[in-house]
Amino acid sequence: MRSFEERRRAAIEAPRQRSMLRPDTRVIERPGWLQLVTPSAPRGSAYLNEIIFSDVPVEAVTTGSLDDYLETHLRGWQLAADQMEAERRTHVIALSASRPPAFFFLARRGGVPIATAGVSMRDTYGYLVGGQVLEAARGLGAYQALVAARLAFLAARGVDLAVTQARAATSAPILERLGFETLFRSKVYELARH
Repeated sequence: MRSFEERRRAAIEAPRQRSMLRPDTRVIERPGWLQLVTPSAPRGSAYLNEIIFSDVPVEAVTTGSLDDYLETHLRGWQLAADQMEAERRTHVIALSASRPPAFFFLARRGGVPIATAGVSMRDTYGYLVGGQVLEAARGLGAYQALVAARLAFLAARGVDLAVTQARAATSAPILERLGFETLFRSKVYELARH
């Protein structure tokens, strides 16, 4: 049987072999990037209008990369800087637990942190949480890379189910395109603060 890394690399490289393109397909390729733009493809569909490859490395967060993760996390969620120490405490506790309740992931582009996400562990499944990409880095495939990294992380631990609650205006359409099944829709209400 081939190694996990061989299988992962094959899955990443397979779409880069461009066959079956339409005559009007424009291929945009540069180091670490491959995108297709096809005017004749169905409107509103990712078919032949997609980013095939985006080299956004994703790393599991350790105490050594925690500051990069937290700074990016706070920026992405537009949290005030005074939240840093409270966030640091809760993340350090999770990272140092003998059975961590959650794991955290950081995506970089050119070494610069651009996106964060987490996965909370449940008895028989993983709960994907907190995926966000800094506004300036959207459209580079970082969100998809974070999803793929968390699914691979769960699979390597024998966890075959991942769930999430996604926002209809942001994450839900991406997750549906990636093959996630929508099981329900809900509304969230926020209490007004006076």
